[in-house]
Amino acid sequence: GDKARYFVIDDGNGKVVGGGGIGPLPDAEEGTCELKKMYFLPEARGRGLAVPLLKQCLVAASACGYDTIYLETLDHMHQAQKLYRRFGFQPLEKPMGNTGHFKCNTFMARSL
Repeated sequence: GDKARYFVIDDGNGKVVGGGGIGPLPDAEEGTCELKKMYFLPEARGRGLAVPLLKQCLVAASACGYDTIYLETLDHMHQAQKLYRRFGFQPLEKPMGNTGHFKCNTFMARSL
């Protein structure tokens, strides 16, 4: 079935200010998904919106039957990494699967 979900956050006036989702991770072990495109416009940052969005993504990943969630980010994105670590993501030495994100240099995963 469909094993991808994407959630958006709007500003209350219909303008999308952030989003994130989960989906299959190509060339990875069965049961592993990727946290995809967690992004907020500058006006939506620093308002604690990432926490409920990340929680929703974790619940969705679990509901879709995944047992591991993987993400890639950049080493200078310290706030994002702090958030992911708070949610139990552990750093990995090398990437999993094939995301096609060539610029990313920080890899993390957690069990669901």
